[in-house]
Order: sequence, then structure tokens, then C-alpha cells
Amino acid sequence: MLDDFLHIDDGHTLITAATVGVGLEDWISLETETASTEAGLQLMRQYQLDVVPIVAPDGNAYEYYSTLQPRQYTEARKFPISYKDTLPSNTHIKDVIRSFILNKRSFYFLRNRGEICGIITLADLNNRQVKTYLYGLLCDLETDISLFVKKSIPEQDVVDYLEEAASAGSDHKRRKGAEVLSRYYRDAEDDMRIHITEYLYLSHYFYLIEDKGLFDRPLKYNQQHWKDISRGINQIRNIVAHPAQPLIQHPGELQQVWEQLESIYDLDFRLRHWSSTQLKQV
Repeated sequence: MLDDFLHIDDGHTLITAATVGVGLEDWISLETETASTEAGLQLMRQYQLDVVPIVAPDGNAYEYYSTLQPRQYTEARKFPISYKDTLPSNTHIKDVIRSFILNKRSFYFLRNRGEICGIITLADLNNRQVKTYLYGLLCDLETDISLFVKKSIPEQDVVDYLEEAASAGSDHKRRKGAEVLSRYYRDAEDDMRIHITEYLYLSHYFYLIEDKGLFDRPLKYNQQHWKDISRGINQIRNIVAHPAQPLIQHPGELQQVWEQLESIYDLDFRLRHWSSTQLKQV
């Protein structure tokens, strides 16, 4: 909906409801003169929509048709657009997701200066801009967790861990450990002295922190919580790494995405808090 991205102080691309949603000029709608329940249902079936706005002669939308049950295109009802049906168009995407969950909604009309200017639905969360936002968060997290491991675990201990994983771990763990060591040793032979942490995958950092018990004292997680957040963050990281894969395939998955998103923010906060205390002690 918006081609130009704004940037905020923490360096993240600012993704808003307007960035992700569909603008009034592009949405699928009915005109007041021809609007009817059957016409609304026809559009819903054709485009797999649960909501169809009704555009008045003045070009604004004041009403809409909605299915009575998600993806059930047999019955629909006309509703006026009320304040609770709307969000400001500049609402941050994280707050959009929170609003979807807290209010148990699947869509919002977007408002700007009192006028309806677009719509955002759960399906729009599969937009590439949402993955751009998540990718930025994961980049920050991986940078900060790499620094944490680098400062907390001697390099040889990391190498020893990878050697063990490459020889005795699961097939997946063994393969990834062997791959990292191969690149590390090859570059060392070429006199490229790069710290081992710069070769690791995100899952390696999680395994190392758990193996050394660092989830507890510096980061203040218990072991089960650490296992849960590391599993969840890895899951969403794997989705973001494959742009064609949808973030959400059915509404029930939104709660999981929200928990994974909160885990990313929480872990990165704890890592940065730890890093800042280390600097103060120098």
C-alpha cells in the first residue's frame, strides 16, 4: 500500500498497517447502488473474502458485508463501520497483531483523519513486508546472541562442542556441526582468522547457551522456558528464511506467531541489558 518505508531510531524498517494493508483504491468492494447480500456473497466466494466494503457515492465507505463464520460463504450480514472496526493507518504491525489477538478479530478498516482509507486482514500478515520486519528483528537477535556467546564461552570450547556434535549428534546436528567446522578450518588454512561464533547457525547459539547453563544466571530463564523460546524462535526464523512460505495458514496460528514475536523481543532485550552491564563494569 505504501511504497516508501520510513525508518525509526533503532534502525528497523517501520512497517505499519498501511504498509501491509490494501488501500481504498485497490480493495474489492461493492457500490451502494448495486450492493446486496447476494452480490456480497458472490464476491466473497470469488475472492475468498470474509469482508466486502460498501462504497457510497461520495467515495467513502460507511458499511460492509461480513460472513457470519470465517470462510463460510453461505450467509452474510451488512454492518455499519464503527470505531471498534478501525485502526489508525500508521499503527505499527506489532500492535496490529496484538489487536487481532486481544480483540479476536480477523480484519480492521484503516482510518486516517476520520476517513476510511483501507483495510487489513489476517491474510495480509503473509505480505512480504511483514517478513521484512521479522527479518530485521532476527538479524538483531542473531548479532546480539553471537556477541553474548563470544564473550561468555572460550572459542576452543565452542570448537569442542561442534566436534562432539559432528561426531555424536543427531543427523541434522551432526551435519550442521561438520559444515561449520569445515568452513572454519578451511578459512584458518587460508590465514583468515575469523572467530568461530561467526560461522554458527542460530540453533547453535541456543544449544551452546543451554549446554553451558548460561540461560540461567546471566539471562534469568529456567531451562524449560529456554527450550520453549529457542524452539519457537527457530520455527519463525525458518519461515522467514523461506519467503514463499506463509507466516499464517489459519487463524489459530496467530497466537503462536505472537508468542514467538514476544520471545524475540524479550530475549534481545535481555541480551542487550547484559551487554550494557558488561560495558559499565569495564
